[in-house]
Amino acid sequence: MARVRGRALVGALVALVVGLGASPAGASPAPWRTASPLAGIAGLNAGGYAQVSALSCPSSGACVGVGGYSVSKSVTEAFVASESGGVWGRALSLPGFAALNVGGQLGSSLSVSCPVAGACVVGGSYADAADVPHAFLASESGGVWGDAAEVPGIAALSSSAMASAVTSVSCSAPGQCAAGGIVALSASDVEPWVALESGGVWGDAAEVPGMTSLDVGQQASVFSLSCASGGCAAAGQYTDANGATQVFVVAESDGVWSSAQPVPGPSGNVTPGQPLPPSIACPSAGACSLVYDLNDVAGVEQAYVDTESGGVWATATPVSGVNTAAVGAVLLALSCAAPGQCAAVGAYGDGQKNAQAMVVDEVAGAWGPAIELPDSGSLNAGGGAVLQSVDCYGVGACVAGGVYTDATGFAQALVAGASGGVWGPAEELPGSAALNVGGDGDLSALSCTAAGGCAAGGYFSDGARHYQVLVDATAPLVAPSAPVVALRGVGPHTVRLAVSAESASAPASAVEYALDGGSWRRGRAPAGDLVIAGLHPTTTYRIAVRLVDARGPGPSRRLTIRTR
Repeated sequence: MARVRGRALVGALVALVVGLGASPAGASPAPWRTASPLAGIAGLNAGGYAQVSALSCPSSGACVGVGGYSVSKSVTEAFVASESGGVWGRALSLPGFAALNVGGQLGSSLSVSCPVAGACVVGGSYADAADVPHAFLASESGGVWGDAAEVPGIAALSSSAMASAVTSVSCSAPGQCAAGGIVALSASDVEPWVALESGGVWGDAAEVPGMTSLDVGQQASVFSLSCASGGCAAAGQYTDANGATQVFVVAESDGVWSSAQPVPGPSGNVTPGQPLPPSIACPSAGACSLVYDLNDVAGVEQAYVDTESGGVWATATPVSGVNTAAVGAVLLALSCAAPGQCAAVGAYGDGQKNAQAMVVDEVAGAWGPAIELPDSGSLNAGGGAVLQSVDCYGVGACVAGGVYTDATGFAQALVAGASGGVWGPAEELPGSAALNVGGDGDLSALSCTAAGGCAAGGYFSDGARHYQVLVDATAPLVAPSAPVVALRGVGPHTVRLAVSAESASAPASAVEYALDGGSWRRGRAPAGDLVIAGLHPTTTYRIAVRLVDARGPGPSRRLTIRTR
């Protein structure tokens, strides 16, 4: 199991973004509860190292988390845990994994996808008796996990002495999934592969079409998959003739993969190196977004963004805003609520050898400039903040998580939310610092439902310097009640109303009003008075007012007012 701890992650990304070269607040979708240790993990984790790799929440209060734990200092295994009714159950060893994992090494981070509750797929790698990693998949159906098994067909691509791994899985519906990863065809040729599940049955793994002409350096992999109704897409890296790492994309439709194509962009402006993997998100087939990193001619890591529309990729552009070409930036995660409506997160170098948390939003297909996550700088007194997970459950409504370094040098779990397209204030995940007495914590995985209920997973270092899993979730969402409305002023053509929420667990993103039973109209954002203009003098109006939040509109408050 790759041991990417909070301090190690921060240190590595500081090197990437600074070592190679010389607004109003939003809110989370609902208040976070107090983070707690995952039940059952301490009993499994005798070797003292456990962490969450990925989460997937298909509905509110129903999530699955996967990760690794250590039986001893040299043996690591896979676990799975489920949340039901908002309560996390005990961590359990992933069925069948230990029997495969004779070499005792969970060799890569796990990936999980759950299109509905009780139907999930998880993938990663295990080690055989010779310590060679092999790709595996495991499926849950009807709430019951089947045994982990080697990916069908992967052995036919390479001899059993060669390595393979699952790096990403994605499902558009139960039994309709895709997996991808890396396989060594020979001692010097490492290539990407993909596989499809249809009707609950996995087809054989196959090499990604078109890679022979692209991957001249024979070092390539799929790193990110995203499936929507109508097809899937994958993004990965390959090595060109100059030894530089480049990014490719490939699409699937009706069970057939297209030929891989290089991402249109700065292919001639990169130098050899190993940038971080790309991330792709496809809210619908042929309408994906992509973020990735490349080393520029000065050897500095730079972040790029791109968008696909109608199956055609635009030319990738470098991220602008907080970072400069001299200090660089990285993007680690991407999520899209709708085509062209996305958020990406990572870190940038501030020019003072510090890493700062960074967010970049895409609105209506246009990527905006990167910004430093509001209020993260004051938390990040130790100069190492990184966002590494994001999930957008609605347009302009997202949650991001990662790690920051406090004034004592402790790595702490970081979380923040966006509402109405505005990111707002970074905060320590409630309760995580109290658990993290060893000073090395992280929030490594997030997942939210369309209704705005979210779950978080990470780890903390206890008093014995053992790494344990933490989990948290937002409080149950409560739709807004009818607003409190007070008359602030009446003129011949205008009415001014003060509107406030009486109760809601999620922040209201807008106020809507209707006149005389007509259609609803969007008013101002929740802060400030609602001014209704364009009215006629000495006329009586029946006015209805309601609040809108992540779950949609609440009930209305009605009043009758006569203009002067």
